[in-house]
Amino acid sequence: MWQAISAFLAIPTVAYLLLILGINSLLFELGSPGMGFAAGFGGVCIALALVGLSILNANLAGLVLIALAFGLFALDIKAASHGALTAGGLLAMITGSILLFSTANASLPWLAIFGASFGTAAVFIFLVQAAWRSRLRPVVTGKEALIGKVGEARTELRPEGSVWVYGSLWHAVSLDGFIGQGEKVRVMRVEGLTLYVVPAAERLAAAAPSPVLTAWPYPQETNGIPSQHQEEKDHE
Repeated sequence: MWQAISAFLAIPTVAYLLLILGINSLLFELGSPGMGFAAGFGGVCIALALVGLSILNANLAGLVLIALAFGLFALDIKAASHGALTAGGLLAMITGSILLFSTANASLPWLAIFGASFGTAAVFIFLVQAAWRSRLRPVVTGKEALIGKVGEARTELRPEGSVWVYGSLWHAVSLDGFIGQGEKVRVMRVEGLTLYVVPAAERLAAAAPSPVLTAWPYPQETNGIPSQHQEEKDHE
């Protein structure tokens, strides 16, 4: 049984793909931490790949270059290199893949080398873009997160009282006169532990566009009584 497994792992393409898949899984876990499944899966793949590589007497220089490639990929997630580190990692990975089995009288198919190299680069380009999007996204924490939130007045605001917002009871001051108990309020600003609020319904009404009134182009009569404009014209 073990001999069959060893023979399978000693196939150059199998050992190589297990190594690439394992390192990709570990770095994916590094880029987007989760429940640890990717890290565990990657560890198993790398362990199996090392068994096959030891049987094949893989070239150490090739392994070092592949490790360097993934190091550059991982660094590109954290650094602002605009893809330069990814390009360097891609070159190092292709070179390392070619050298990996040069001492074992074996070689890898070009399809496996370029497929694994460019596939890995594509994954890391995606991770780099995701990392930059998260950096550019404004961070809203603490009191700033309360601005714009809708809550409920727990007491009458004349203009001060208490409101329930974002899962907590706050001291509040109304910016728009009296607010009755139970009415919905919207937070406009925060000063210390005090929220300044307005009625949520009025805020929505203020945001709605006002109707456009157009002038009537000719005189009107109401119930047979001439309008003021018609009387002035007849008088003239």
